[in-house]
Amino acid sequence: MRIPTVLLAAAAAALPFLSLCPASAAGGQGPKISYDEALKRYDESLGHPDFYHRARGIQTFANCADERAFNTLIERYFKPDDPNPHPIAYKNLIAGCCGTAFADQKHVDEWQGWMGRAATAFDSWLHYFGRSEMATYGKADEVLAFIRDVKNDVFLRAAAIEGLGAAKYSGIAEFVAQLLDDKKMFGKGLDRSVLVESCANVMLPFKGKNDTPVIAALNALADQIDERANLERSKLVIARRLARILESPELYFDAKSWKPLIEGLAAKTSKSGSKKYREPHFMGVSGSGKKTAFIIDLSDSMLKELTTDEIEDIKDRVVTGKKEKEKENAKKKKDTKNDPGEDLPWDQIKNRFDAAREALIQSLKNLEPDMEFTVVTFGTDVRWLNSTNGLVPATSVNVNKAVSELKGIKPSGKRLRGNTNIHGGFLRAFRSLKNATHKGEDEHVAARGFEEGCDSIFLLTDGAATCDDYTEKGILQKTDGHWKDPETGEEHHGPPGETQIPWKGPYRIAHLYVQDILRMNLFRKSEINCIGIGEADFDSLKEIAEAGLGTFVSIGKDTSEDKDDDGDGRR
Repeated sequence: MRIPTVLLAAAAAALPFLSLCPASAAGGQGPKISYDEALKRYDESLGHPDFYHRARGIQTFANCADERAFNTLIERYFKPDDPNPHPIAYKNLIAGCCGTAFADQKHVDEWQGWMGRAATAFDSWLHYFGRSEMATYGKADEVLAFIRDVKNDVFLRAAAIEGLGAAKYSGIAEFVAQLLDDKKMFGKGLDRSVLVESCANVMLPFKGKNDTPVIAALNALADQIDERANLERSKLVIARRLARILESPELYFDAKSWKPLIEGLAAKTSKSGSKKYREPHFMGVSGSGKKTAFIIDLSDSMLKELTTDEIEDIKDRVVTGKKEKEKENAKKKKDTKNDPGEDLPWDQIKNRFDAAREALIQSLKNLEPDMEFTVVTFGTDVRWLNSTNGLVPATSVNVNKAVSELKGIKPSGKRLRGNTNIHGGFLRAFRSLKNATHKGEDEHVAARGFEEGCDSIFLLTDGAATCDDYTEKGILQKTDGHWKDPETGEEHHGPPGETQIPWKGPYRIAHLYVQDILRMNLFRKSEINCIGIGEADFDSLKEIAEAGLGTFVSIGKDTSEDKDDDGDGRR
């Protein structure tokens, strides 16, 4: 088939927390065009059966920023297409495109009316943008009232809190302190944790601030770590954010360890306060959490031989379950036993795939038995390892099964697994449950995902996205039979004729798949670490890692910007 040429729009720079501005979340959609031209392209897109063309039509129509287009897209949100195999994906795409194009005061009433008709957890992405618009343009009090109304869906209330943060609402710290102090505002378990964790998230911009409302809000958040009505996961979510705000090199899991830091004093920690979390490692990157998803690129380009720079960079980075500080100390002592380059079987490593596989095997072997893990591999198709169909305990038996399966993956000539489906890799990671996988498009709000899903993610990829899960046949059209493989660059020739060309979906476009990954993580709040090598889209990977409070690493490239903001090995 012929692969269509797509210009990948540059992803907008994310704020250093998940609540990025609606105006930047969907990224550059190109220059505005007239309403008549946009309507023409939009109508043409409706003649295509595939998601890619229809998504581009939605994007173009929104980008004309005309009120008539806005109203048309609002109605399409409620009746996306018929038949439509991806109703939630269409809704999220429409909300995201409109969140960028109609971010101004004159459309606030339309946003409010739109949200009034959409009141389920599935509409949370819409509410994130819409509540932010209201808070930005004079209706913050109504957003606050919506959050306080316990009759509203808890995910919509949490989306509104995130929207306040995105709008940079000036009273956010005072509101968080008051909300957390009001026991009537919360239920228990998931309903409570979703709200509390969003409160923690919107405090991230207050790093280094010590005025009275901020101190009150941070103390209230610290108290939530000890709150038994929260899910256990909330301790980690809150601790990560307090560590970022207070520039702490450690994560503490009791309130009393945070209080001195909040008051500007040295932390007085106990063993119980600082040693409850685990540190998964991959490619020299340290994470935090006990339930880790590894998303590994198996596209054909991973068979490219490693360059000298890449080999040296991997040798310098890869550690065997040691923190970066320990590695540095070992170097200073010139202790050859601790040479990180010796931890991988370099006689067996020739290409990117070999290096990724051996580094992953090393990481799995260093997991603690009380941790859980899953391995998601992606090429054109995305799949879990058979031995990790969901999150499994990191027992020696399960690790050995995964290692054996990884060693059994063999290329066929220049082929491994085809194209680069990054978006699908993240979908599988967020759909991973304890010894199970979630079915459906609602993984971002499914209850089991919060209780059983991954709390940390590692992505390794060597290329820009070239496909997603939404490949569908397009309209019948003429083709000259010539096409070029996007992974290997190989030229292919076939007979000319008419065919229904399979079109890969919209989430191979950088700003769209980045935005959708941030949507998946809006409530789940997994730490996301991204490792790029070769021709990876480093800008997009960095944006995802920053929003996921993780670390971004570029193998074999200038690594001066790889480290986290705090120098503590975490983002």
